Amino acid sequence: MNHRARQNNHTVIIIKKLITNTKRELERAFSDAVTNHWQNIFEKINYKDTEKFMPTINNIFRPKAKDNIKSLEIHRDKVELLRISQCDLSKIPITNDKYIITNQTDILNITGAHYQLINSPRYLNNESRLKEIVDDCISDLKIELNNDAINNTSIVAFNNNIKASNPKIENENLHHYFTNPNELTKIIKYLPNKISSGIDKIPPVVIKKINKKMIFNLAIIINNALNINYFPTSWKTALVIPILKKNKNKTDPASYRPISLTTSLSKIYEIVINKAIIHQVTALNILPDNQYGFRHNHSTLHAINKFLADSNSALEHKNTIGAILIDLEKAFDSVWCDGLIYQLIKKKFPIHLVKTIYNMIKGKKFFTIESNKKSSVCFEINEGLQQGTVNSPILFSIFTSHMINSFELNSGNNTYSLAFADDRLIYVADNNLVRLHHKLQVLINKINNMYATWNLRLNPDKSEVIIIRRPFVHYSKTNKQRIQNFSIKTKNPDNGEIVAIPLKNQVTYLGVHIDELLRLSKHIDIQLENARKRFKALGRLFFNKYMNKRSKVICYLLLVRPLLTYGSPVIWNIGTHQMEIVRRFERSCLRAIFTLYRSSHSNYQRRVNNKILYNIAKIPRIDNHIIKLTRDYYNKMKSINNKEIEALTIIDDHQCIQSINSGYIKPQSFIFYDEKGYIQNENNIPILYHVRRHKKNKRIPTEDIIRGKFLYSKAIPMVDYLDFSRLKDRYWWLGQNNQIIIKLNQRARQNRAERQNFRPP
Repeated sequence: MNHRARQNNHTVIIIKKLITNTKRELERAFSDAVTNHWQNIFEKINYKDTEKFMPTINNIFRPKAKDNIKSLEIHRDKVELLRISQCDLSKIPITNDKYIITNQTDILNITGAHYQLINSPRYLNNESRLKEIVDDCISDLKIELNNDAINNTSIVAFNNNIKASNPKIENENLHHYFTNPNELTKIIKYLPNKISSGIDKIPPVVIKKINKKMIFNLAIIINNALNINYFPTSWKTALVIPILKKNKNKTDPASYRPISLTTSLSKIYEIVINKAIIHQVTALNILPDNQYGFRHNHSTLHAINKFLADSNSALEHKNTIGAILIDLEKAFDSVWCDGLIYQLIKKKFPIHLVKTIYNMIKGKKFFTIESNKKSSVCFEINEGLQQGTVNSPILFSIFTSHMINSFELNSGNNTYSLAFADDRLIYVADNNLVRLHHKLQVLINKINNMYATWNLRLNPDKSEVIIIRRPFVHYSKTNKQRIQNFSIKTKNPDNGEIVAIPLKNQVTYLGVHIDELLRLSKHIDIQLENARKRFKALGRLFFNKYMNKRSKVICYLLLVRPLLTYGSPVIWNIGTHQMEIVRRFERSCLRAIFTLYRSSHSNYQRRVNNKILYNIAKIPRIDNHIIKLTRDYYNKMKSINNKEIEALTIIDDHQCIQSINSGYIKPQSFIFYDEKGYIQNENNIPILYHVRRHKKNKRIPTEDIIRGKFLYSKAIPMVDYLDFSRLKDRYWWLGQNNQIIIKLNQRARQNRAERQNFRPP
């Protein structure tokens, strides 16, 4: 019996061992299968396939979080919201006077109803004379449109001479109004490579595959629609995805931002109409030069450049600047459409284009969607410009164009205003703080009233005030207290309550973090931290041992480095130690990508040389890259048709010399310092970022640069050393008689001679 028991125990042990080994083999096989699967995917990522490279990267490493709305809580006094949603309230439970909505369709209906209420008329100018004038104007237009429909009125008669596929008309306005197959081919080519679609379920990637015959027919359809000022009803209906705003209550429909998916065909049609709008805006000179938003060759940096230049100039002259960042509540959603059409007529837009725009923005509808669910109700946009459509930005800019320079702003009286679409900034410079406060207070009240006249709502709670000043040592005790207690108040347009606009010592305007002393070093710190978080979040990509290393470098250049360099053309004046921190971060990223930490030649005792690291990566060092971005930015400014931007390229040498010692250096002074050789030497070493200087010190240490008192390693990669782009004529401030350019030219000739004499072994 004991022998049999021992034999049984031995058998059990063998079976257990067999099971354990089998389990390990299965785990190993499963692990190998998973590894091989992903290895095959990673190895097939081809950075040379520009069309598929980033979509593939995004699908694998940057999937969009799908956080469906689990429930909504709606107070029972939201009668209108509940009515529009058409929910069966008898089936919805109530807790603490709130309907707890968990059914997916009801959630989408409630969300859609909320968006419809936002896009409903909420007039602030009822019974005003302007409202009467606009109503009469729109009434006349409606009668004219109705008569056009009854009489089948068209702009031109298409025939063999004026073909519907490609109307050739001498009239300048009509020439830019109609389209043709060649133009549509270009429009379709530049549609995004997306698979998401509108209500017609035709994604852009499908539209991009249509043949020439279909494009020809599409041109005929669009031109016939334009000829009778018609915008197809089916193209006016969008799908709206609610996206949760950061750090917001998930049970409140107001916490979700609407993202509109319009049909690809409506996008194409709107782009054609946009061409006609832009032509009229340019021909009639409608947009002021200090409106930088959504204009050809204009960018956020031009607006920031203007503000920083004015502020540094004011500080140089011992003035203080009071600035208000104006927030408009639901700016695009609350545009008074009848008021917009009135503005177009008043600004002498061709009536055929006005009619087409009217039909385009009126009668828009939408469904709300989430995952594979769609609201059972089709909602209406009764007022406002639908976000996500092609023409909303330019139409908003036209609607507000007469407001930007109102009240003698930008008239040489030290009161300024600039805007990028709906992001508006007003500021006043003065050496007397009492007078400064009075000017700013009067201005914001006038602007608030003007907005209300045109049914726009200034939001005092989300607007911000900042005082740009010199250090407190330059102010008396009384003025110091005035700055600390500075308060600007204005009326809440909805309830008439007087509200104080929050005073900040740091604000963010168009993505650039601006502090009260205008040192801008905080911007670098914030962007560096954002870049660290981005690199860490994409760790699966950058630490992936199977993925092509060149692909990883490209991903770094596309996804991480832009965070470090955003704003660099206007905040290039960076402290040396702060720049070294940025350089170290970039090197740490490259070391992770190439797994190059310590060299085998030193028995892994020493780090791989920085120069070798960059030579392997084949990218310029980040400080040299920033210099290149800055040069290109100022070079392009000469060709932009905008007097405000052109003025930024006019350099006062005397002022630049003065600001060397004061530290109040205008961004465009880069042109002067680059010409003098204080930025980069003949060997392309970025000497400005190697001379000892604290990040708070904005003075240019010219004497230390001349003496060669430098910090940190100046070793640069070959891609930087062999960069001779400064020799090209495009940098207009770098003349051929410049001593550094002469030396750089000599080195370029020597390099060419060495390459010509080189004989491969």
